[in-house]
Amino acid sequence: MATDTTLRSNLTPSAVPTEIGTVLINAVRKECVAAQVAKPYPTKRKSLTLPVISSDLVAQNVAEGAAITLSDLGTSEVEIVPAKQVGATKWSNEAMADALQDDGGALSILTGSLQAALAARIDANMVDALAATASTNGGTTDLSDLDKFHAALAAIRNLGATPTSILVSPNTLLRLATIKEGAASKRGLMQPVAQDSAVLAVGGVPFVECRQVPDAVAYAVAADRLAFVSRDQATIELDRSVFALERKTLVLGEVRTATGVLQPAAVVKLAIAPAA
Repeated sequence: MATDTTLRSNLTPSAVPTEIGTVLINAVRKECVAAQVAKPYPTKRKSLTLPVISSDLVAQNVAEGAAITLSDLGTSEVEIVPAKQVGATKWSNEAMADALQDDGGALSILTGSLQAALAARIDANMVDALAATASTNGGTTDLSDLDKFHAALAAIRNLGATPTSILVSPNTLLRLATIKEGAASKRGLMQPVAQDSAVLAVGGVPFVECRQVPDAVAYAVAADRLAFVSRDQATIELDRSVFALERKTLVLGEVRTATGVLQPAAVVKLAIAPAA
């Protein structure tokens, strides 16, 4: 994905390669769950207006010469404005100098915590959006069987959408991975998507781990009914003046993203009962 990276710094231009910004924005997009479970909408604009589907149009059989009855697609609109996410940290001048001169290994280590913090903030915003707009209640499950998950997926399919992910917390995913078929069984209730995969799924739809999802809930979603809008511009600022006495460099990374729900009924929220 092409990016437009802006780099502002009081360091000499020759000491500040533009790849530091590219490394950060590409890593953030790769690491955040929101970019994996929603349809991406990269943009250079300050906002993006997309349709929100409330009901589908209905096709009909029409005899030759007969009048055609208009069937409107029930839609409204939502303006999705990518919000600013900022992560700031400080690195020693020595570490910064080494990172800017090596082959990228030290740079990746230094940017790791920054990109993880930005990705976590983006995912928290996504979970907030799901919680605020989910309009389908999938009921409560104690994870002893998968019936509620199958029902949630069916609810999405009944809308004409294709469920693509079930978002759960790491603790819920652990419970799913360790639940057995029966009290005396050693065989797990959940099986991987493929023999060589560790991804668990139900009805062909994978569970996706997201640390920002509370243990008490799960969300079944369809990727094309979620929009991950991200500005193509990322800003990296390096400043030695702020922490000059500490001999450290301020590193500030800024991205702009937002997750929008395009069909609230296609977000099914399930309550997860606590483990006994």
